[in-house]
Amino acid sequence: MLRIVIAFLLAADMITIFAFSAQKAEQSDGTSTGVIRVLVEMFYPGFESLTAEKQLSVVQGLQFVVRKAAHMTEFASLGVLLCAFAFTFGEKFKWFLLSYLFGVFYAATDEIHQLFVEGRSGQFSDVLIDSFGVMIGMTVFYFVVKIILVIKRKRSKTA
Repeated sequence: MLRIVIAFLLAADMITIFAFSAQKAEQSDGTSTGVIRVLVEMFYPGFESLTAEKQLSVVQGLQFVVRKAAHMTEFASLGVLLCAFAFTFGEKFKWFLLSYLFGVFYAATDEIHQLFVEGRSGQFSDVLIDSFGVMIGMTVFYFVVKIILVIKRKRSKTA
């Protein structure tokens, strides 16, 4: 049952990534600009008192970093779910390796997909960023599981 739930979450995550990649450039820029504005308004004291021109300059200055961080975050979540799915087959290195390779493959196909979206481009650097995101997600999952197992072992020894 757990494997089915994780597979469903994995498919939903992949569909979400696909949907973001299917956004035309103008829509994608609007999405990231909206997110940046919210973040800047929360963490930049006095942002609202800046001129519209200065606000736009701040938001545009953060575009590149936020977009690349979004790429990495999207694929980190994919990495967590791929690792969780692999974990349902047992703790065998080959499952984790296959999961990582699948994540890299999905990153590459995502960039190819963007070649066919108006105003978008596929970039090899984004495949690398996405692949690194997958690795981060898988690493986080692995260490969280290891910590949980250590805690369980300690509790079973004291019980």
